[in-house]
Amino acid sequence: MKTIECENNDYFSINQTIDCNSCKISDKMLNNCHIITKSDDYFHCFWPKCQFTTNIKRDLHRHQSIHSEIKQFKCNFNNCKKSYNYAGDLKGHMNNVHLNVRFICDFNECHKCFTTKQQLYRHKSCVHLNERKFKCNEENCGKKFTTKQNLISHKNIHLGGKAFVCHFNDCNKSFSQKCALNRHKSCVHLNERKFKCNEENCGKSFARNENLTEHKLRHSGDKQFICDFNGCLRAFIRKSDLNDHKSTHLTVKPFKCHYNDCDGSYISLRYLRKHIRCRHKI
Repeated sequence: MKTIECENNDYFSINQTIDCNSCKISDKMLNNCHIITKSDDYFHCFWPKCQFTTNIKRDLHRHQSIHSEIKQFKCNFNNCKKSYNYAGDLKGHMNNVHLNVRFICDFNECHKCFTTKQQLYRHKSCVHLNERKFKCNEENCGKKFTTKQNLISHKNIHLGGKAFVCHFNDCNKSFSQKCALNRHKSCVHLNERKFKCNEENCGKSFARNENLTEHKLRHSGDKQFICDFNGCLRAFIRKSDLNDHKSTHLTVKPFKCHYNDCDGSYISLRYLRKHIRCRHKI
């Protein structure tokens, strides 16, 4: 199919009938730059060490914006000056902050509100319908995901790529998933502790909800995690404590410290992190 590239990197046909595989449109001249969304060729991200590939060029452009610190979609409402990587994020900001637009979920009296129709649709699909239409085709995997973005992030794990880099104070730590990068920023650099324990005389707060859940078990005193190694039967409040304990039954210490040729080795990642924090002050 003969195509011409527009200034906005979309494609349209020239004086010939085409059949769009995505939406089944046939026409001789698509004057409105009808987007041909799929291609037999794969587009690769040029960013160093990033393994992202896609057969949809628009997705490549969208992906590459995560590597750039330039946020091209700017809000000009009343001199707001907020800026975003994606047009959808800007639209959500406009609806939420300036226009007070809400899309409400009516599924089983859920009533959860969203700032865009896309967010509402994604919520219904993932939460209420649990639709997992996006399947990983890697050998011996077959995991399914509710969103295409989650599948793309998952595939990056197979490729060994860590496309999401933390630029906070030249940290440069990289992650294979955007959610992991966001969690890292929140916990390590911003020290955000949004999850607070509401038990009387406690008030501790945590960076992650799962940490709060584990903490609450201490208040209940319920030791539901039991070691089954050779009849040990020692019980623990937290699963992480059980896992650390189980490693004491083993002589292997697979978690090694490589900081400045340190020869320390530990039975769990938790103990290794504690060593690095206390010994090397990191």
